[in-house]
Amino acid sequence: GDADRAPSSFSAAAKQEEEGFKNTVFFQVYSQMQRCSTSCFRVPPEAASSRIFNVKFLGYGSIDAGGPYRTVISEMIEELQSSCLPLFIQTPNARTQDGQYQDQWIPSPEATEPLHLRMLGFIGMLIGTTL
Repeated sequence: GDADRAPSSFSAAAKQEEEGFKNTVFFQVYSQMQRCSTSCFRVPPEAASSRIFNVKFLGYGSIDAGGPYRTVISEMIEELQSSCLPLFIQTPNARTQDGQYQDQWIPSPEATEPLHLRMLGFIGMLIGTTL
C-alpha cells in the first residue's frame, strides 16, 4: 500500500530553498514517489517494463513506451549535476580547474536539512533499482 507522507517541519531557509527547486523534474518525481512504499522500487527484471514509474507529460499527450521515461531520467541526472538542486557540488578539482575528476560531482556537505537527507535517500533507492 501507499505510505502517508507526514507533514514535516523545515527551517525557514529550507522552505525558501525548496521553493527554488520544487519545479525541477527531480523534485516532481521525488514528491510523487513519496506516496509509494519501498516495494515500488522493487521491480523484477523479467517484468515487461522494469521501470519504477510511468511518465505523462502534461499537455503533450505522450504515451510512455520508454522515451518519456528516459527523457525524465536524463533530465533528473542533469539537474542533480548542476546548481539547481542543493544535493551535489562539483569536485574541488572542477572548481579550481586542476587535476583529474573535473567532470565529477560529490555530495554537498551543506545538504543537511531533513528534506535534503530524504532526497539523498531517494537517490539511493533509485540507484538500488539499477542493481
